[in-house]
Amino acid sequence: MGAIEVRDLFKYYKGSSYPALRGIDLILDTGEVLGLTGHNGAGKSTLMGVINGSLAMSSGVVRFDGVDLTPMLARRCTATMDQMHAPLKGVTPSSAIRVAAEIRGASQSAADRITNTLLEYFEISEYADVRSEELSGGVRRLVAFCMCECQGARTSLLDEPTNDVDPRRRKLLWSYIREQATGGRSYIVSTHNVGEVSQYTDHQVVLSNGSVVYDGSSLSRASSHGNNVYVDVQGSCKLEALVGKLGFDRVRLHGNQLVVPRQHVERVIGLLMDDGEEGRNTVIQISRTPGFEALYDELARGEDYHGH
Repeated sequence: MGAIEVRDLFKYYKGSSYPALRGIDLILDTGEVLGLTGHNGAGKSTLMGVINGSLAMSSGVVRFDGVDLTPMLARRCTATMDQMHAPLKGVTPSSAIRVAAEIRGASQSAADRITNTLLEYFEISEYADVRSEELSGGVRRLVAFCMCECQGARTSLLDEPTNDVDPRRRKLLWSYIREQATGGRSYIVSTHNVGEVSQYTDHQVVLSNGSVVYDGSSLSRASSHGNNVYVDVQGSCKLEALVGKLGFDRVRLHGNQLVVPRQHVERVIGLLMDDGEEGRNTVIQISRTPGFEALYDELARGEDYHGH
């Protein structure tokens, strides 16, 4: 039994005959970081709204540790960072985080300690007393994240947490999430950043038109049955030009990963290694496991993957 269990979840908005969520099944385990992605309008924010109790489901089941969802239970067990910027007008980062902690039950001294710890962790202490109107979008995003995290909820629901955040603090944000997950907290992170989903999450779910089209992990991708082999190439080899030479049906390039039909792998490897000086400096790794970026692109093309 997971920390959160969703079964056969449907959500219809008023006046619509088309479901925003269609039969969603999902399990989030304790200490797990789940990456939730999909196209605009796929249902990601709606799903998180149902889980945090702000949206009523039309039918289905959501359970926290085996107990059926109620709005009160959801407020006690979850914290949410919305996709939109937190309403910080007229306040400073330190006051916003401190008040959020106190609202969630922290004493004044505990709220001060939590606020200072979070500001220091994300290297934004210099902005502690700056009015929000003078802050960059990235700093405001980090303040919203801190407001969500100040309570230490068992499960955090984060909608596009790294939007506008600079590369250095993006790494800090993900490091914080991983540290907290090691301590037993769980996360659902909704994002269009497929690279971050691949690098930092334990479990990936892709939504399309309100339905789950992929639910798995790198391990389950490795065990899925498919005809493709995934060739990771590191070096100066000009992969775009090479793909143009191959002419094989369905050979595709995703970053530094080639998606190759199994029957053509030997030929592809030969061409890579024969590419003059660049070929001699090329490092190749072959896998039956697609990188998540490649998998996401295949899903967008309508190809079928089953990671259950």
